[in-house]
Amino acid sequence: MKTALSTILLALALGCSKNGPATSAPSTATAPASKEFRPPAREFLNYKTPPEWISEEPTEPMRKAQYRIPDKKGKAAPAVLTFFGMAPQNEETIVDYWREKMGGADASVTKIQGAASPTTLVDITGEYTGERPPVANARFLGAIVETGQRNWYLKFVGPADTVSGWKDAFVEMLKGVRPLE
Repeated sequence: MKTALSTILLALALGCSKNGPATSAPSTATAPASKEFRPPAREFLNYKTPPEWISEEPTEPMRKAQYRIPDKKGKAAPAVLTFFGMAPQNEETIVDYWREKMGGADASVTKIQGAASPTTLVDITGEYTGERPPVANARFLGAIVETGQRNWYLKFVGPADTVSGWKDAFVEMLKGVRPLE
């Protein structure tokens, strides 16, 4: 059990690495944005993102997709959406790990009704410590999408204003996520 938990935490930690794109300010260290970049997740999943979401080359090897998402009002920094695919993990363990990255804040956990694949949405507000420096007043929307042999873990995090403005679009995208046949 300890080995499995260690593997989960290591895998998720790599995805939350301090070397990822900053969510507190636009990053100059990421690869140039391109709407034409085809993320590796597209080899496994069918999903549709809003046109404003910019696909970027993943900055960490475990990320199978990475999007830069602008603030709808143009006042807050962009947020980042990342996809991770791995063997199914214990939901409680994943939620606790995400809560820890948000300073131990309470998490709202709900099942998304009408989703093409069984999907759980995790919503947390607090200080995001998965980046350096930490992002104060952040919002974290995590999703666990069950697709059989592999689950997909999506992490949408950034300034609360940015993420809040896109929550409905994120949930709509999640409803359509399904494995390629």
